[in-house]
Formats: sequence, structure tokens, C-alpha cells
Amino acid sequence: MGDLRDTIRAADQDTWATANGSIDGRPSTVRYRAGLLRTLGHPELPRRMLITWEFGDDGQSGLPGDEAELLAFESALHDALDRDRTAVLAFVFTHLGVREWHYYVGDLELVGDKINDALASQPELPIAIKAFDDPEWAELVSVLRKIQGDPAERRYG
Repeated sequence: MGDLRDTIRAADQDTWATANGSIDGRPSTVRYRAGLLRTLGHPELPRRMLITWEFGDDGQSGLPGDEAELLAFESALHDALDRDRTAVLAFVFTHLGVREWHYYVGDLELVGDKINDALASQPELPIAIKAFDDPEWAELVSVLRKIQGDPAERRYG
């Protein structure tokens, strides 16, 4: 396979969009990479990695009051994972006191090592990491369907 950097743009150079909704009558937001539509199901990235940060539900909006820590964390992940597309951030979902970062990855062990290195000097963070097989990028497709209807049936290759 070729270099993922030739196929998938850097996250900070790609097209992003934001959609607002609600869950249980309270606001939710999803920030997603519309630019990934042309690479859905890339064979080198068959797993979805979910990183969650529970910042606490205020019982009102469920959204963070101060996003500085969350943005610094996302920036650290970007610096560690995006340069060589070790992991590709597809969307970020915030709701009911939780922020979720959804990445598509190949080598989970390499991704884990890079995350550990990036966060080694940080105090313990309230995060959890899970991984799922998702070779068709079905979770991103589901998000896109909810936001903009059926995405084009374009797949990598």
C-alpha cells in the first residue's frame, strides 16, 4: 500500500463540519471530517478506536464549560498520531458530560505506544480507550447518515 499521507489529508488541513443536535432534550455536538468521505473503508485502517473523556455532566447542558484541557489533549493526540496517519481522527462527539474522539487505526499497539509517549508527562487523565473492528467505517457512515443523509457509496480503491 502507498503512504497514507498521500491518500488522507492531515486533520488540520482537511474539511471539517459541525452539527448540533440533542439527546434527552439536551444539546450535543458532533465535529466530523467531511473530507474523509472519499476514503471510507481504507484497508490500512480497519479498526475504530474510541477515546472518551468524562468531564462531568452539569445536569443542564452536558457540554464542557471550559474546553482548554480537552483541546490540549486533542492537540497532543494530533501531534502524536496525525503526522504519519498512524490514526485518523474521523469525528468528535460531545454530549451529556462526555467527549468522544473516534479514530480509524491500523496497528493498535503502535497507536497505544504513541499515545502513551505523548501523554507521559501529563497527570492521570479521565480517559478510557476502546477499539472495535470496523473495516467499512460503519460508525462514521452512521454519523454521516444522521447528519446529511446517505453518504455517497464511494469507498477507497
